[in-house]
Amino acid sequence: MLTYTIILSIVMMAGLFLMLWSAVGFIQNKRFFTSAPKAAQEVIKPKDERFNGQHAIGWLMMILALVLMGGRLLRAHMTVFRRILDSGSSSSDLP
Repeated sequence: MLTYTIILSIVMMAGLFLMLWSAVGFIQNKRFFTSAPKAAQEVIKPKDERFNGQHAIGWLMMILALVLMGGRLLRAHMTVFRRILDSGSSSSDLP
């Protein structure tokens, strides 16, 4: 069970890294950086696409990251619910 948890944690970290990389490196939209200090926002200058399809690749990476993290969370919740259901059925078998 510990191995399973470690693997899912690595998947979650990979999804988070992919999300940050897509937002900063490919999409480059200022609305993702609204929580940054005003001084940092003023320094950021809008740039044109470095290559054709840069933003499209960024959005695909963002969707993949959300799917990775969403699937990991869904799997974790399913495991918890299965344990709850299993423990409930075994306690009803007791005399």
